[in-house]
Amino acid sequence: MVAAVSHAAAGNIDLPLLLVLLVGGTLGAQLGQQLCDRLSGARLRRYFCYVVLAVVLLVLAELIGILF
Repeated sequence: MVAAVSHAAAGNIDLPLLLVLLVGGTLGAQLGQQLCDRLSGARLRRYFCYVVLAVVLLVLAELIGILF
C-alpha cells in the first residue's frame, strides 16, 4: 500500500490504464463466479486449457512474426 501511494504521489501511475484494469478485473471476477456456479469442475478445467492453449498460440504467432 505504501508503495502504491508513493508511486501515485510521484506520478508514476497511468490512471486510464488503472481504471481499465480495475473494471476488467471486477467484471471478470463476476463472470468467473457465475461460471463456477453453472459449470462442473471438469468442464471449467477443459475451458481453461483452451484459453491457455490459445494464449500459447498467440505468443508463438507473435514470436514467429518477430523472428521472420
